[in-house]
Amino acid sequence: MATIATGRDTLEAQIAALASEQREITVRLDRVLVLLESRFGPRDDADRHLLVAVRESIADRPFTAKQLVRHSTADPALRDALIAADCGDDARALGALLRRMCGTRIEGGLYVDRVGTCRAGTLWRVRL
Repeated sequence: MATIATGRDTLEAQIAALASEQREITVRLDRVLVLLESRFGPRDDADRHLLVAVRESIADRPFTAKQLVRHSTADPALRDALIAADCGDDARALGALLRRMCGTRIEGGLYVDRVGTCRAGTLWRVRL
């Protein structure tokens, strides 16, 4: 951290030290933002497409990850979207994806909302 100059330090040296410190802080902040952004929202188009497939399959009805995986056996488009999003028939992987995407709007205004819990687990809803 820069210190306040006294005596023989020049104003230019103080400004240079502050500018250097500001650049270091900016680099650190950029790193923190990259880490935060990587933990939230869709990883790729397959994650985005999954939200569309869920919305088309069950509209805005609440569901648990396990219920959605089970429902995908009757809906080939949903099943394909789950596979493409690296969830397949793994309800835990789907739950992790839904947690990561919770509250993040994608193109078209869709977003995942956590609507509560029940004995079967967390209830989710894809909203517009």
